[in-house]
Amino acid sequence: MSEEKDALLILPDMDICGGGEKVSYEAGKILAEKGYNIDILTNSVESDETEILPKLEEAYGTSENFRDALREIRIIDHGLVKKFVRYRYKESYQWLKASKMHGENFYDLIVTHYSNIHFMPEFDGTQVIYFLGPGPKHTSMKIRAALSIYMVPYNLLNMRTRKRRQPRNYTFVCVSEYTKDNFSEKFPDFKFEKIYPPIDTDEFRYSGEEKEKKIVNFSRISPDKRNHKFIEAVSRIPEERREGWKFRVIGKLRESERSYFEKLKSMRQDLGLENCLEIRTDLDFDELKTELKTSRLYIHTAINETMGITPVEALAAGNDILVHKSGGPWVDIADQGEYGEGWSDEEELVKKMKDFMKNGEPEVERNVKRARKFDRDRFRESFSELISEVER
Repeated sequence: MSEEKDALLILPDMDICGGGEKVSYEAGKILAEKGYNIDILTNSVESDETEILPKLEEAYGTSENFRDALREIRIIDHGLVKKFVRYRYKESYQWLKASKMHGENFYDLIVTHYSNIHFMPEFDGTQVIYFLGPGPKHTSMKIRAALSIYMVPYNLLNMRTRKRRQPRNYTFVCVSEYTKDNFSEKFPDFKFEKIYPPIDTDEFRYSGEEKEKKIVNFSRISPDKRNHKFIEAVSRIPEERREGWKFRVIGKLRESERSYFEKLKSMRQDLGLENCLEIRTDLDFDELKTELKTSRLYIHTAINETMGITPVEALAAGNDILVHKSGGPWVDIADQGEYGEGWSDEEELVKKMKDFMKNGEPEVERNVKRARKFDRDRFRESFSELISEVER
């Protein structure tokens, strides 16, 4: 680029390091390659500014270009109410802080990732790329909206947003067809792009490892991911049917969700599954890849997820997948049964697990080929094209 340009990268929550943070970080690396200077704004209760970049690099890999382009990292300080704000109004606080930072240092581009369209601040002369998360049909959001008074301001904002026209400097991007359909239905006057998230399928690609009789539930260990549903389902498979099979719950653990982890361990013991089911949160990356490449079936227990990265990684490792019949995992990844099985209740989950165990062989070649559709290179190509469009 002939002239220096500045970008603000808003990372949703660095205490999670989930899909939204991965998308934003990968977008930042592409911006760095295009010559942008980058500032980061994020929420974190568990980390300070010096810990953010190491956490990103540990979770998603190192980029020298990104390191060179990075100028400043700011964490929103919520003071005494930070814990409440973090779980309730972090998006509004981020936009307020972003507006302040924009006033201090004009940004040519702002890239953010939020769960819904709550705010569209006016940034004259600045392009905004707005990645969208779960969307208006996300089950937990609907429940919260009905039961929690703190959702009232968001609901009022959504009503106001639906009456507005899409600002010309805003580009809305959904990371699945599922979320794009949901947003298009609720905001018919807005235009939504679709770019699948960056997934390291090459890292997980099956390369001839021996497939053990093993079924895995691989995700962050969290109530949102509903890992307990997998443990309950395993317990309902008769002991004689479980003989010779291994079951694994694998994933990262946030310290704030340790009580849920302890609950899972108690369930495992109370249900008498100590001899066949393990819960692992301490695997390094190589161990994780080995677990997936030597497994046969992957179980996804979350509901209405935006897209889902782990189902694709499991496919790349040659596993058949069994996902809840909702969200991106079912609509985009499994293609509603074309490339994986689905379940809608616990009875169906247990039945599908039993059916697979009876046959016991995954469709490795089909699964690996399907995973390539969501490879990181496709994200990089699509996002680079989008940057070129908004720069015009």
